[in-house]
Amino acid sequence: MPPTWPGRILEWFCSSLLVEEMQGDLLELYEKWTRKYGMRRARLLYVLQALRFLRPYAFKRMSTKNHSTIMITSYFTFVFRRLQRNKMFSAINILGLVLGLACSLIIYLWVDSERSIDNFHSKGDQLYRVYTRRYFGDQVNAGYNSPALLPEALKNDFPEVEYASGFAKVLRLSQQGDTYESFSLGDKAYKMRGSRAGKDFFSMFSYPLLAGSTTSALADQNGIAISRKMAELFFGTVESAFGSSLQFSSESMSRDVKVTAVFEDLPASASDQVDYLANWDYWVEHDDFKKYWGHFGTYTYIQLKAGSDPALFEKKLVGYLDERLDIQKGSNVKVELGLQRFGDQYLYGNFESGRPTGGRIDYVNSMTVAAVVILIIACVNFMNLSAATSLKRAREVGVRKVAGASRVNLIVQFMGETFILATFAVGLALLTAYLALPAFNFLTEKQITLPWHELSFIGTVVATLTGVGLVAGSYPAVLLSTFKPVRALKGKVIFNARSVGFGKSMVVFQFALSILLIILTMVVGIQTKYIRTKDIGYNRDNVI
Repeated sequence: MPPTWPGRILEWFCSSLLVEEMQGDLLELYEKWTRKYGMRRARLLYVLQALRFLRPYAFKRMSTKNHSTIMITSYFTFVFRRLQRNKMFSAINILGLVLGLACSLIIYLWVDSERSIDNFHSKGDQLYRVYTRRYFGDQVNAGYNSPALLPEALKNDFPEVEYASGFAKVLRLSQQGDTYESFSLGDKAYKMRGSRAGKDFFSMFSYPLLAGSTTSALADQNGIAISRKMAELFFGTVESAFGSSLQFSSESMSRDVKVTAVFEDLPASASDQVDYLANWDYWVEHDDFKKYWGHFGTYTYIQLKAGSDPALFEKKLVGYLDERLDIQKGSNVKVELGLQRFGDQYLYGNFESGRPTGGRIDYVNSMTVAAVVILIIACVNFMNLSAATSLKRAREVGVRKVAGASRVNLIVQFMGETFILATFAVGLALLTAYLALPAFNFLTEKQITLPWHELSFIGTVVATLTGVGLVAGSYPAVLLSTFKPVRALKGKVIFNARSVGFGKSMVVFQFALSILLIILTMVVGIQTKYIRTKDIGYNRDNVI
C-alpha cells in the first residue's frame, strides 16, 4: 500500500468534490509504477504526484466560496427575471414597500431628533432644572420660574449641589420668546439672541469652548461669552475675538463688555439657543427687583454631586422658601421647590397637580406608533402580494423538489429573494427620504439629516432590513415550500384551511390598519380646518 499521509493532506486541502477522484487516480498510478519501477520509486512518485494536486483550483475554501457565490448569483438572476416578467406587479409591490419604509424612516428621524433635545450633555444624569409649585388653598400651579437669588443659595446651603446657575431666557415680563439685544463694533451693529447665566454654566453643560476656560468664561461681571457665529460676525476669527471689547446695549443701559470666552455654535439639539451669555451677577446686582425673593422671573439649573439621590434631595427642598418668602405657618398659601431632570424638560414640559407630566412626549409616542403601523402595513402588503402570485411559481417549486431540493432549501431560497428585494427597497427608501427631508424640515422647522456616520443609524437600518425581510418573506416562503411536487407540476395546488385563513386574516388586518390611519388623518385635517376657519366673532384680517 502507498503512504497514507499524502491522502490526508489531499483531504485537508482539496474540495470534497475532487478528493475521491484524485485518490482513485493516484492508486491506479501507484499500481502501475510498482510493477514498472519497484515499490521504493513508486512511493516517491506517489508523493510527488499527490503534491502536484495541491493547486489553487482544488482549494477547499475556494471551492466553498465559489459555490456560495454561484448560489447568491442565482438568487439575483431569479429575482431579476421575476421583475422583468411581472413589471406591473413588481412596481406596485416594491413601491408600496419603499413608500412605507421612507415614511417610517422620516418619522424615526423626527422622533430621534425630539428625544435627543438636551440629552447630549456628559453629566446629563446629574443635571436638574428647578421648578416651583404654588398652592393657593385647593388650587396648585406649577412652572419653571424661580427667584434670581435661588441658584447661589442652593449651592451654599446644600452639600449635594456641585454647581448651580441661573438662566434668563426672557429678560422682561412684557417680552415673549427669545431675547435680542444690540451689539456694536465700529460701523458694525447687530441684534443678537442671548441671555444671562451664572459662572458655573459652562462647568455644568457640555458646550465646547473654543477660547477661554469653563471657570473664567462668566466669572467677570464685565465679561461676556459669545458664539463662533458672533465672533466671526464682528471680529472675523475666534482668535481675534477673544479678549476684545464690544459695545453692549442692554435694556436701559449701554456699556463695554470684554469677550472672556468663545463657545461653539449650539447644536440644534439644545433647547436654549443663544449667541451670547452675559454675567449673571452684574445683572442681578443692577436690578433691585431681582434681589427680592418674591421675584419669580428666572430659571435655576443645578448639577448634583455624583452619587446624590435626587429624590432625597427634593424632599429637603420642601419648605425651603417659607422663611425667605415670609410665609406664615398654617397659611393656605405655600410655595415648594421640585426637581426635573434637565434632559426631560423638553418632552415633559406640562404640569399636572403641580408636577411635570406629559407634553411633547405625547406627540412623539403618537408618531412612533404611526411609524410602526405604516411599516407593518407595508410589510403585510408586500407579503400578501407575494403570496397572491405563489401559484405562478408552483411548477418551479415542483421541479426543484423533484431535483432534490428540500423544504429548508426552498425556504432559504425564497427568503433570500425577499431579502434582495428588501435591500433594493431600503436603498430606494433612503434615497426618497434624503430627497424629502428638505421639505419636511421646512414643515417642522427642524434641521434633520441622514446620519450616515452614526453607527446607531446604520444599526437601525440593518435591523429594519432584517425585520422587513423576515416579516415580508416568511409567509410566502413557507407557503411555497409546502407545495406537493406532483400536484405542483400538474398546476393543481390546493391550499389547506389554515393557509387560506391566515392569508385572509392578513388582508383584513392590513385594510383595518390602513382605514384607521386614513380616519385619523381625516380627523386631524378636519380639526385643523375648523381652527383656521372658525368664526370667532370678528374679522381677523388686518387686526394686530
